[in-house]
Amino acid sequence: MTEQAGKPFLYVVVCAAGIAADVDKLVGAALERDWEVGVIATPAALNGFFDTTAVETLTGRPIRSAWRTPADPSPLPAAGRRRRRPGHLQHGQQVGGRHRRHPRPGHPVRGGR
Repeated sequence: MTEQAGKPFLYVVVCAAGIAADVDKLVGAALERDWEVGVIATPAALNGFFDTTAVETLTGRPIRSAWRTPADPSPLPAAGRRRRRPGHLQHGQQVGGRHRRHPRPGHPVRGGR
């Protein structure tokens, strides 16, 4: 999320999954709340998982789906803040100064290998 001209900006990342068909509902809800929205989609998601024309019409922006060089202009504003849920950390990253797979002393490891 970042704010441009006083409006918050929502980045929506769409992958090839059945739920992607409803991304226009998420975009519409954000726009109703006076947010600006940009969509980034995996190349596979562009192959019929959602209505790309409808989403581009709603957002007024192209859907970003391909790599670009730093010299190429971005169709979306730069991110001001990033949020990531701790459950989505990559294997080996740390949370609170401790390795994710090693809990506090005395707490069992669940779902470990």
